[in-house]
Amino acid sequence: MKLFIRLFFCFFIYLPFLSCSRQDNFSEELQKALKNLDQTLALRAEIDAMKQDRITDFKSQLSYVSNERELYQIYDHIFGEYNKYNVDSAIVYAGIKMDCAYNSGEKDLILDAVFDMVERYTLSGMHYGAIRIIGQADTSAGLSLWERHRYNLAQQSIYEGLAQTAQDPRLKKEYLETGKKYRNRRQEASEQDWLSYTFVSAEALMEKGAFAKAQELLSATLESDHLPQQDRAILNYLLATCYERSGEKNKAMLYYAISADDDLRAPIKEHRSLGILSTLLYENGEVDRAHQYINRAFEDAVSVNSRPSLDYISGSLPVITTAYEELVYEKNKRQRELLMILGVLLIALVTTMLLVFQDRRKISEASKEIKKNNMDIQRINARLERYIVRLNDANMVKEKYLGRYIDLFSSHINSLEIYRSMLRGIAKTRDFSEITAALKSDDFIDAERKRFYESFDSTFLGLYPDFVQHLNRLLKPDQQVSPAQKDGMLTTELRVFALIRLGITDSTQIAGFLKKSVSTVYNYRVKLRNAALNDREDLEKNIMSIGKPVLQSSIIS
Repeated sequence: MKLFIRLFFCFFIYLPFLSCSRQDNFSEELQKALKNLDQTLALRAEIDAMKQDRITDFKSQLSYVSNERELYQIYDHIFGEYNKYNVDSAIVYAGIKMDCAYNSGEKDLILDAVFDMVERYTLSGMHYGAIRIIGQADTSAGLSLWERHRYNLAQQSIYEGLAQTAQDPRLKKEYLETGKKYRNRRQEASEQDWLSYTFVSAEALMEKGAFAKAQELLSATLESDHLPQQDRAILNYLLATCYERSGEKNKAMLYYAISADDDLRAPIKEHRSLGILSTLLYENGEVDRAHQYINRAFEDAVSVNSRPSLDYISGSLPVITTAYEELVYEKNKRQRELLMILGVLLIALVTTMLLVFQDRRKISEASKEIKKNNMDIQRINARLERYIVRLNDANMVKEKYLGRYIDLFSSHINSLEIYRSMLRGIAKTRDFSEITAALKSDDFIDAERKRFYESFDSTFLGLYPDFVQHLNRLLKPDQQVSPAQKDGMLTTELRVFALIRLGITDSTQIAGFLKKSVSTVYNYRVKLRNAALNDREDLEKNIMSIGKPVLQSSIIS
């Protein structure tokens, strides 16, 4: 017994190491942001459905427009929904927008269509196609500040994209310098638009290493009310980038998580935050979550053919995947170790029981009778275990009934110990007539059986509180069974049907469980079949379906 207790104690010391997490190093704010992001990932189908509803609504408006400008605006909305979400549809509607703009002859619409097409080409890595398209646009004179801003943004994106793919260091430097030139022009053209100016200024401040000023600027902008969700996502991304470059990794993960949550709720599939966040989580030991995030980021990047995102993810994906596979291996290894510990505990328990049996053998005839009684109770417990296993297979057993079974098993063992102590006391007086009388008495077994039936009834009715009502719905109105004899107790007839519901259909087995004759059980079953409302041959099959979702729905309907 002492060995068993020591092993049991060691098991509970070892158990916390199986479930330890690195999240303890994360702030409460970061843990909340990650939890929100996990919930958003789980709502993917619902968010996509809402996106499709918006697209369908815009498409339905096409038949009600009266001029080219209104038609262009609707196509612009549709393109906006598809852009960064569905690359093929986005390019199709960018082309439709361009045709519509040229048909209208209005310069502002033509420029808007050109800039949108350039943006889409740049995101897909088609930089030379983007250069060709923007070169065809009339940008010689008369551009508004916003058009100048968009023109410089398009040029900046093109040359920064070319720099990412350039193999020649000199060419790469040349592209970066050209991109920087357009970014400076973009900053000048953005002075009238505070949000665009914030984006450009924050990038410039980070490039100079003025991270504190950039953080202050971005944080102040985020406090503004009524920011569009996508703009908020960009601001959070820039703020996260700023914290990452300044070495504050926990703060960076927080704002990457918030930005990724906004991106996925938009939803868009051209995003950076989720992929970068997965890398930072991997570096902090959160391999499981990092693996989930990097796979979603990779899937989204492939679906929109985002070359910048794919280039970044391709560097992290193999590392995180390998680490995840190693983590799964370690988890399986720990599970095997846990099973070994449980096996040792089981062996210790069996050894303890054998020692108890050896002590009982020292008691003459009385000990043999006690052993026989103990075997009877063990068989009852074995049957109860099989019932619980069957209920588990049907996903209908709750944890509280396992506690009730353990309590009942413990109570049986304690009762046997008390009974054995009583017989030992009698044996010490060498009065064997009293021992014989005690062994012939059925009071102990009857009391234990009554208590077992009470536990069985309350457990069964806890699982199937409407069992009697559902059973009567299967029977003719004038031959329905009576309800339980009192609260929490079943009649013998209802116990027969309860055992059938649990999958015990053998009459001999039912008779042994209830201590009734086989003919009595048989008569109960025949009587029940004769009372069936429908086909009597299907009655017991229907009884075994009571409580299952399919049967419940059919009864309700």
